[in-house]
Amino acid sequence: HLTNMSKSEVIIHNTSLHQRIVLTLATYLANQDQIEDSYRLLQGQKFDQEFQLKYSILCARVNSLLFQTTNDQKYLIESFKSSLDTISKTESNTLTLSLQVLSILFQKGNHTIYQIFSEKVDSIPVECWIEAIPQIIARLSSPVDELRVLLVNLIYQIGLKHPHAVLYPLLVPYKSDNVERRTIASSLFDRLRLLFQSIVDGVVLLSDELMRVAVSWHEIVSNQIDK
Repeated sequence: HLTNMSKSEVIIHNTSLHQRIVLTLATYLANQDQIEDSYRLLQGQKFDQEFQLKYSILCARVNSLLFQTTNDQKYLIESFKSSLDTISKTESNTLTLSLQVLSILFQKGNHTIYQIFSEKVDSIPVECWIEAIPQIIARLSSPVDELRVLLVNLIYQIGLKHPHAVLYPLLVPYKSDNVERRTIASSLFDRLRLLFQSIVDGVVLLSDELMRVAVSWHEIVSNQIDK
């Protein structure tokens, strides 16, 4: 077969075979808990487009395991980068991947992590975050300014393409007794209303009507007596 191939085709074939072997061996080492050997094997390697997804998945896994055993931030950062790269390259299992990314963002986030997310998030289709919207909205009032700004912008970007997907979950903080959560939700409603006025007003009206019919006469009388 090789005798019928040009010199350049042989080089490409051998390069592809080499990349496949490296990934297979690195995966085997990781499965055998030889994480450091797997990590060293992957260092300095370059992979063609057809192997990029497998490479990103494996890098995220190996670096995450190394971080767990060493607590070295460089492994956490590399794992985070690889996880974001994986989301941008795959169309399946995005909920698991997005939750992994959000877990790092919420629990181990720092200025570097936030900056990486800010730089890479635009390359990720907003559809990848839709199933994780409740988790994102739950953190909108984070005391960490950098994180709060990132999450508010993310919800807004999702809302630009899928307004219904964010408006209904946003009703929870929008109706909340917590002033900060209500203020953030209200600002998002106002920004989206500029582009989707009928949709936003319809969602608010529906929520108000549902709340009205859900309140019994007994509760109304009790509330009036309490006042």
